[in-house]
Amino acid sequence: MSDMTFTEWVKQFPDTPSSDLAIRCVNEEPTMAAEVLIERIENVRRGQVRAIEQETFADVLRSVAVRRAEGTIVVPGAPRTAAQINMGVLLQERFALGGGVFVTWGQATIEQHERRIAMLKVMVGGLQETIERHEATIQQLREIGARCLDEVVVA
Repeated sequence: MSDMTFTEWVKQFPDTPSSDLAIRCVNEEPTMAAEVLIERIENVRRGQVRAIEQETFADVLRSVAVRRAEGTIVVPGAPRTAAQINMGVLLQERFALGGGVFVTWGQATIEQHERRIAMLKVMVGGLQETIERHEATIQQLREIGARCLDEVVVA
């Protein structure tokens, strides 16, 4: 079982309700369940990091550009702005590079940022396919005057 991915495991039970499958996974495959939960926790944390990024990243980068242009530096012990404090938090947050590898924002190299961008582009592609599938379904439902697929699809 150790070679099977969670996705492969789930595909074995196409008709099992999600809540029942979750309980079954916890009972029969606790290590796999823990890995899935860890991944979900990382996704939640990524959302938290994203919020910090949106609030502070642009301000801090502008601040760095201004300080570079002015030739000024941050004096140790001087009061810090909220953006600088949030950037400190951001620098300690980590992101996935795939294959179980993580790196903090503060330590990520150009190559690691590029690797993350490539991963995100794959995710975006998958999301775009899902969006298009929903749009096509909506169009077909409207064309035939149905409210949902269950009204037209015979199992």
